[in-house]
Amino acid sequence: MATHTALQNKWYKHIQAWKQSNLTQKAYCEQHNLKTNQLSYWYRKFEHADVPQAATLAPSNFVPVTMSEESQIKDNNTPPNLTLQFPNGVCLTGIQLSNIEIVQALLKVL
Repeated sequence: MATHTALQNKWYKHIQAWKQSNLTQKAYCEQHNLKTNQLSYWYRKFEHADVPQAATLAPSNFVPVTMSEESQIKDNNTPPNLTLQFPNGVCLTGIQLSNIEIVQALLKVL
């Protein structure tokens, strides 16, 4: 299921492409396998906003992480610590579920 932001971005891009295409909504939707009523809905939604917030967001640089078997919970049932290393050299270590609120607060200021 697409997130709200991803959905907004998808439709914002379609609205921009449709406007530049000089096609009718119906013709554009047929070419892109879209429903005309959905394109109309999003057009009206974006028409009243200067620029949708989702379209102004920078793409995320986060990547999926897969944990190896070795890094999973060890014999003593101690969960592994997570470490985040940022491009500027800042390293956040010891992240666990028990301190996730502190980590979230730190990430807001970094």
